Amino acid sequence: MTDNPWRRVPERNEPDAPEVIPLLSDTEDDDDDIRGAPITSTSGFTPPPTLQNDDQEEAEWLASLQRRKWYKRPSIFWLMPFLMIFITILSMVDGPTEQLGIQLICRDYFAGRLGNPVTTISSGPEIVLSLKEPDDRCKSPEVIAVAARILSQVQGVRGALTLLTLAKWTSLSDTHGRKLLVRVAMLASICSQSLLIFAPTVYNPLGAKVLYVNGALMGLAGGYNLVSPALFAYIADCTSTATRSINMGFTSISAAVGGMIGSYLGGYITKTSGDLTLVNRIALGCLCLLSVYFILVPESKRQSPPPSEAVQGNVRDSILSYLQSQKQRRTPFGLIKSILKSILGPLLLFAPGEVPVSSKVPTRQTLLLLLATRSLVTSASTGLMVLFIPLTNLLFHWTAYDDGIYYSFMGACGLVTYTIVFPILQFVYKKYNPYSSHSANQMAKDVNEDLPQNSDTNTDSVENALDEDLGEQIGASSSVNTLSTVKMDLAFYIMGLVTFFCSCLTALVFRSVPALFVCEALFQIATIGSTAFMSMLTTMVPSNQTGRALGAVSVVDTLSSTIATLVYGAVFAAMSKTMPWSHYFISVGLAASAVGIAAVVWTQFRYRGQILLDV
Repeated sequence: MTDNPWRRVPERNEPDAPEVIPLLSDTEDDDDDIRGAPITSTSGFTPPPTLQNDDQEEAEWLASLQRRKWYKRPSIFWLMPFLMIFITILSMVDGPTEQLGIQLICRDYFAGRLGNPVTTISSGPEIVLSLKEPDDRCKSPEVIAVAARILSQVQGVRGALTLLTLAKWTSLSDTHGRKLLVRVAMLASICSQSLLIFAPTVYNPLGAKVLYVNGALMGLAGGYNLVSPALFAYIADCTSTATRSINMGFTSISAAVGGMIGSYLGGYITKTSGDLTLVNRIALGCLCLLSVYFILVPESKRQSPPPSEAVQGNVRDSILSYLQSQKQRRTPFGLIKSILKSILGPLLLFAPGEVPVSSKVPTRQTLLLLLATRSLVTSASTGLMVLFIPLTNLLFHWTAYDDGIYYSFMGACGLVTYTIVFPILQFVYKKYNPYSSHSANQMAKDVNEDLPQNSDTNTDSVENALDEDLGEQIGASSSVNTLSTVKMDLAFYIMGLVTFFCSCLTALVFRSVPALFVCEALFQIATIGSTAFMSMLTTMVPSNQTGRALGAVSVVDTLSSTIATLVYGAVFAAMSKTMPWSHYFISVGLAASAVGIAAVVWTQFRYRGQILLDV
């Protein structure tokens, strides 16, 4: 551990006191108001805890990573190829899997009403419902309404079970590492693809009900909701605060490339073969190979300090307490309490006052307001995505190949967004914002120039040269720097919300295929807001609470998605014949509400910034 230049030096006649190492939990109050920083040194000050705890801990951790060998050093360069291949696989099966679900539902629908059961969905000569010889009956409003309702129910089952298990899975991230979550998600994906390969065969006795089984399987394993918090926590572990947003942008580029390639491959393979399950078989093999690669990826979780003697001495009490809690869980009330605690536990981090007010958190309600905007926009986007294929099948008679073209366009837009649009926006913001991080860094540089530069000067003379005004300047420069980084992420987040609102409004007003492509282009630009939100969140919460915070976001995303799929599915099933675009009205309203709440948060940060500048 490097020497702390701000540590108080004992007087000549004062016995040396042992250095007190701050506990990890003490970093929660790191960014208290700079004007209230204690002045405890003999003639000068003690700088804000931000300089002592969070920043110093992050610098030491990143320095320790650089001393590792390359194959043991966590980096985003390990994630980028993994994420590109993983998203390629998911995008390849996305469209065909949705079409497969509609075909399974259609088969059961007509088997019950017309008595002509279909035995398989493949490219064999006995095909009745195939891609090469599509049956227009499966694109009728009646069938599409039934399919939309069933698919939304499947998503609801998946979301409900994910909600029960996600908090438990994500809580393991801070103790067992980030890779565990990805391993669980990949294992669930392998099982899911195997089940989808089995679904259209004559050996499937469940028919379309196998979709519910698949949804339940993915829900119990946390689904793909585990991947996002794990990867974002991995990035937060191995990058500095100043570069976190742009590094998340780099991983988004990998995801966009994978989405573009995978979507086109899925549509092309399905169109060429006429087999909706061929892409699932290819995906199954690729996932197995990708699992081998992920074994080589180094873990990024920061090593916890060794437990103290007091903690080791309380092992017996901890075991007794655990056994007592297990006994309570055997009762129905204890089980319900345990489930609610696992769901709501991570969300308590966003309760007013749980994270102290600081330069990064201007008010007690800031984190809760941001989480509310996240919930609204997640509900709006999930409802549209769940009903996209039923909508295009009903109105434009799209096939899996058409879906692949559309999703490839989506990936291309994402690639352009993160390689061109996002860097340009960051450059423009930093250039024209008078309180950008560059300005704050210049302030800190000016303050450092005022420090004594003579290396031969003893510690006492250096300490005497530091007065209260200089301490306030250093603290203010650090706080302004942190605040400017968070404000930049917040500005991009609000821009993403506004763009998403325009995206929904465009599709609702024009209601055509070109409008859907324009809508998707705007939506990809709006995803900058999601990246900025994650970067902002990992900066605002204490470093030892990163996994918990991202887990809470995943819980909110899952809860919002579950409710949205059920509501949107019911609305579409009821209005598909008369007003099939009706669910876009809901998304427009939710997006507008999110923009309004985010504007309130922006005013809080502006007021906080003015206070710091007046120090």
